Amino acid sequence: MALIKKGEMKAMDVAALEKKLVEFENELHAERSQLKSTGKPANVGRLQTLKKGVARINTFLRQKKVVTKGKTEKK
Repeated sequence: MALIKKGEMKAMDVAALEKKLVEFENELHAERSQLKSTGKPANVGRLQTLKKGVARINTFLRQKKVVTKGKTEKK
C-alpha cells in the first residue's frame, strides 16, 4: 500500500513534493520514536511504507530538478 501514488507525484510541482517529503519524514520520525520507546510499533508495515515513500519522493524531486536544470542550460 503506497501512501502516495506515482501519478500523483508526477502531477505535483517541486514545492508540493518538498512539503510532502517533510510530512513523511515527520511521520517516520514519530514512528521510529514510538518504536524506541515501546519496543514495538503500532503498525509494523507503516515504517517500511514511510521509508519507501520518502525514497520515492526524493527520486521524483531529483528527476524534476535535473530536468529543469537541463532546460535552463539549453536556453
